[in-house]
Amino acid sequence: MKQPAALGKPAPFSSSEFTVLKSMALGLTFDEIRKLLNLDQKVYESVCHQLFQKLGATNHYTAVKTAYQKKISQSDVIPHN
Repeated sequence: MKQPAALGKPAPFSSSEFTVLKSMALGLTFDEIRKLLNLDQKVYESVCHQLFQKLGATNHYTAVKTAYQKKISQSDVIPHN
């Protein structure tokens, strides 16, 4: 498993990953986020896995905390063509 760099920002986020991260920061639960974004459970779990891996997180709390500490913002999202 690839680990993010200990210092600096992680790899860019997909728009789905960033939307899930923002929803976590707002305090929404897994089920609330999944339903809000109309994601199948398997797809949602895959997005969360990728997000957690990029942040070196294991849960909602550490993902949001790490993103805040690393000052993750919309500019860290991969642009769509």
